[in-house]
Amino acid sequence: MPDSNLPFRPYLNPEMAQYENTSSLKDFSQTLSNPVFEEESAEIDRRILLPNDLAFFKNSPEGIQKSDLIEFSYKSRFYNLAQVERLEDDEFLRLFSEQEESIIRSIHINSDLSDIHPNEVDFVILDELKIQFGELELDIYSLIPQDYKIVLVDEGILDSSKVDLLDNYILLDKNISSLGGLLTLLHEVGHVVNQDEDYEKEELVTFKGATFTIDQPADYKRNIVTERDASLFALKTLWKELRKDPQRKKDSVNYLKIFFYSYCLNYLKESNASLGLSEPTDPNYVDFFEPLP
Repeated sequence: MPDSNLPFRPYLNPEMAQYENTSSLKDFSQTLSNPVFEEESAEIDRRILLPNDLAFFKNSPEGIQKSDLIEFSYKSRFYNLAQVERLEDDEFLRLFSEQEESIIRSIHINSDLSDIHPNEVDFVILDELKIQFGELELDIYSLIPQDYKIVLVDEGILDSSKVDLLDNYILLDKNISSLGGLLTLLHEVGHVVNQDEDYEKEELVTFKGATFTIDQPADYKRNIVTERDASLFALKTLWKELRKDPQRKKDSVNYLKIFFYSYCLNYLKESNASLGLSEPTDPNYVDFFEPLP
């Protein structure tokens, strides 16, 4: 049955009928091959993303920034990775907590993997972040536990934005004054908000024609479900504003579908490799939500 609290029409794959009474199964729809969203991805990005420029944080550690669509106020600390790594130990310990040391280590590892020299890696630790999107006001830090940190990094360092649920931080490589950046941030916040519930999920996802089946290890299936639920959180949070503009609503839904599809594709490859299976050349995709009119 549709959940009246969700701005989506749930679907149930016939193969999943045995789980139709599972309360946490919000929505499944028909399985799609070769989603058209891949072809539209660049055009959607052009409409809802802006270049990620951290330079203004260097000159303005506290203030207000705005685009045509989004305004945000912030308090921040700007750093260059190479300068941080040149600090003496006592100075480093004075400036950074153990949690922030873990953050810096993660940024360093990702920059190495991306073959980017530390001199070219800037990052910003946000101590406050409040966002105005239309009539919606969001204090981002009020949505997550007090011990979490949100950190902005240059584009190209991460393979995607990510959340660390052990050391309690979010790394974001998108411009938060863009709609795409805000959706991505709220997707990661959704992981934090949903984490207790997510760990309870073990049996809810299947992929037709691919190697994800009900018999596969629970971790693989759980991770796909958590990605879906994090995107649902982002859309639910912004929905009252998104639905005011049909194109913006459609772009937001498709942006997160593409994001989800890419994750599924990569996870299928990784899980297949770990199981000694060949990579699927055309993995199917669970189209996991559809907006109501």
